[in-house]
Amino acid sequence: RADRTDRADRTGRTATNAMTAAAMDPAAGRPGTELPAGRRLRRRAPLPVTPIAAAPASPGADVRAALAALATEVEGCTRCPLHADRQQVVLAEGDPRARLMVVVAAPTAEDDHGGHLLQGAAGALIDRMLAAMGLGRHEIWLASLVMCGPGDGKVPPMAALRACTPYLRRQVDLIRPAVLLALGEAPARVLLKRLDAPLDDLRGPWHPVIGIPMLVSHAPADLLAGNTDHKREAWHDLQRIMQRLDLPPPPR
Repeated sequence: RADRTDRADRTGRTATNAMTAAAMDPAAGRPGTELPAGRRLRRRAPLPVTPIAAAPASPGADVRAALAALATEVEGCTRCPLHADRQQVVLAEGDPRARLMVVVAAPTAEDDHGGHLLQGAAGALIDRMLAAMGLGRHEIWLASLVMCGPGDGKVPPMAALRACTPYLRRQVDLIRPAVLLALGEAPARVLLKRLDAPLDDLRGPWHPVIGIPMLVSHAPADLLAGNTDHKREAWHDLQRIMQRLDLPPPPR
């Protein structure tokens, strides 16, 4: 009788140990995973832990660094004759995360003196146009086809276009705006590689520029000349951009 009691006690302890092992190791209690008699339960090796990599730097920081490097390169540029008469290089400016990038032909003499694009009457006009869209100048990226002023009203020489166009295209590629707006015939022709096309042929349709839709409108100087038809057409172009960017309509 004592032997039977002792065997029962050992059997009970064995069952209790097996139940405890099942609770500690989920695989031990699953169907088809019963341990053979007399075989010890082995603890599973812990799963390898993959370290969490540090978050990459913000894409905005990379873009800003690339734009700063581009600005340094442009400031030392002597690839065309315009550098000889400039007071300074007039760089693009604005928000590198902008959804709208506006491109004009060239800095004016006033821009060359002040160091910023679209100053004076042209700048006031652009500010009014942007305000009508519900935007400020700080919310767009404003660039020019060439970055040294050829003089008010003058078309940039071909040497300047060849020298500066790669700089402009690099900006477009870095900013990657949702929409491009070319103000005037010169930036539209160069960006579309249609150097003989008149403005009337370029206005209207959306043009792809490295995968970005671009609309062509009138240059600030043309609008300041007071042509009512041009003003009406320019406002229509801005409304199309607002629709494309899903901007709310201006209050009436």
